[in-house]
Amino acid sequence: MEHIRAVTFMGMRIDLSEVKDEIDYRTLLREINSWAKKKNTFFVLAIDEAQEVAKINFDKYLAFVYDNLTRIKIILAGSQVGVISKILEDPRKPLFGRARV
Repeated sequence: MEHIRAVTFMGMRIDLSEVKDEIDYRTLLREINSWAKKKNTFFVLAIDEAQEVAKINFDKYLAFVYDNLTRIKIILAGSQVGVISKILEDPRKPLFGRARV
């Protein structure tokens, strides 16, 4: 993810080329949430191979989305049996206690 320069979605562009250090994913996610709110819609963030999320510490950003950004919905999928349960049910993980369907 360190090579991302910009994110463009349905006419909205978020330029990250000026970022010299780590990308501020919270700001990026807030911008996506604001866009969805202005358009009176929802943004679905679908992540396959969810077990990889924890490896790169992105699960803390998903917890931030779940807790704060009402216009972003998260779908997690994975091919390893029980991995999503571990992500959501381990009290040491950022997504612990979040709803699941």
